[in-house]
Amino acid sequence: MATVIPNYSLYGEPSELSWDNFFNLEWISQRSKKHNWKIHPHVHENLIQVLFIQRGNVDVLLNYSKQSARSPCLILVPAQTVHSLHYTSDTEGLTVTISQKALESMIHLLIPNLLR
Repeated sequence: MATVIPNYSLYGEPSELSWDNFFNLEWISQRSKKHNWKIHPHVHENLIQVLFIQRGNVDVLLNYSKQSARSPCLILVPAQTVHSLHYTSDTEGLTVTISQKALESMIHLLIPNLLR
């Protein structure tokens, strides 16, 4: 029996059709607390996430690799990466979610040779 991995725009929200100008910034506790600090496996088709863990700890699954991270730390979740996060209840920090296309466009304008 195959497992279906949900594809979200933001965790728990249905995917959008257009990702061209997508940017979101939120506190980790804002979304995670209402999910009992457990973000189950899911994927973002065209979104990159950067998590800045300022306080607390998190068990992170990125595709098939599971690791524990302690604050302070940064976690990069590339687009099309299956990931899950299980935070301790004292965790706080920021999640930055941005469209890969929008990010690549900004990089192309600011640092044209970087993407080569």
